[in-house]
Amino acid sequence: MMHTFFSSATRRSLLIMGMLSVSLTACSVMQQESGHQHAPEQQHQPQDEGRHEPSTMPHSVLRVFKSLGGVQCEPGAKTPADLVGELNAAGVRVKQAACGTDGKMYPAACGGPDGRIAIMEIDEEDAEKAAGLGFSPLSTLPEARPTFCR
Repeated sequence: MMHTFFSSATRRSLLIMGMLSVSLTACSVMQQESGHQHAPEQQHQPQDEGRHEPSTMPHSVLRVFKSLGGVQCEPGAKTPADLVGELNAAGVRVKQAACGTDGKMYPAACGGPDGRIAIMEIDEEDAEKAAGLGFSPLSTLPEARPTFCR
């Protein structure tokens, strides 16, 4: 059995390394299945035929992000739902919300940042309102990636 050959610290290290390996592999598989590494923030616009009514024109969508404010080893980070509430209270309609990571490497240290972010899709016309609440365009963080919420 494993516990007779390895100390508890070694077992913990092996367990953490195994979990990290599985997590990184899952992220890589998700990126491959999606067919792209990181899509630019552009939305296909239909050809203008000169007969569009303003109410039928699609709004341009902007993807924005904000840190969830989490730190390693501590609970209490915000959730994407919390940030959706902030945007809604400011009159910004959120089309879609997801969890993500800023893509930066952080040393494993309790109290250090965890890099988790919320990614929101909003109408481009609401960009100033969102910026006033601390949201930035996702295009300014090219390393960011969507992740599963935890």
